Amino acid sequence: MSSISIDSCAEILLLADQHHSKDLKSRVIQFIIGGNLRDIIQTDGWHKYVACIPDLVTE
Repeated sequence: MSSISIDSCAEILLLADQHHSKDLKSRVIQFIIGGNLRDIIQTDGWHKYVACIPDLVTE
């Protein structure tokens, strides 16, 4: 994986959480809060992978 994108970040966040990859999870969270949140929450991936896991979303 070379980079995180708006379309892939929700799935990557979920996988990072499942595999206890703190570094990757931190990179994805920084990507999200770095100005991409509005676009990300409108993607199908956000609703499919993250919105159904409230504990992960609130981190």
